[in-house]
Amino acid sequence: MKMIALSPNCCPNQDVAILIEENGGVLICPKCKKEIGELLTDVGLIYVLSSEAFAGLHKIGFTVRTIDERLEELNGSTSLPHPFKLEMSILSLTPIKDEKRIHKLLATKRVNDRREFFQLPLMDIHDCIVKELGRNPLFCSELLAREIERRKTKRCNERCNKGRNKRRNERCETLQKKENTLPPPLKNTYITAGKAPDILGISREKPDKSLRRPLGLL
Repeated sequence: MKMIALSPNCCPNQDVAILIEENGGVLICPKCKKEIGELLTDVGLIYVLSSEAFAGLHKIGFTVRTIDERLEELNGSTSLPHPFKLEMSILSLTPIKDEKRIHKLLATKRVNDRREFFQLPLMDIHDCIVKELGRNPLFCSELLAREIERRKTKRCNERCNKGRNKRRNERCETLQKKENTLPPPLKNTYITAGKAPDILGISREKPDKSLRRPLGLL
């Protein structure tokens, strides 16, 4: 049990002291007996760190303190040639459980079961953690932020191209339907050499010269 002091909104200007369990729980105002809310005492951060000393590897862990305090603790070791830097941090309501879940999901990428180092791209780690915890990061490094923005732009362009292709296909289908409803085109007529077509029953064939008679014999 421990005691906390707060000023509940249900009873303004009334500072109260409440005894709570170590693992938190529902808070009840001792004045009006209304439920204030739920106290979460084990809230922490899931973090992703990188270091030039471990090229291609990322450290995934949790802390219930500030990130600066955790980095100061890790970088205080004299055996580390290059310091850790923060790549991503995300709020966790159950950091111990969430860390175990993430480590289990990325177990095939873990380089050592006794260490918290994983060998995979930073963007893949980001996607795994965000999907598993269902919330966006509190902090992203400049490198990760650029990669997220680049992917958003790529997806937007793909959706735009897909929409343009769909409209283009729809226009082609509309034109094809219109062409199918048109009457068939007129066939070309060709005139045979030396012979004209018979129009209105009048033959234009040249008369036989053997049938001609001299004018004087008529």
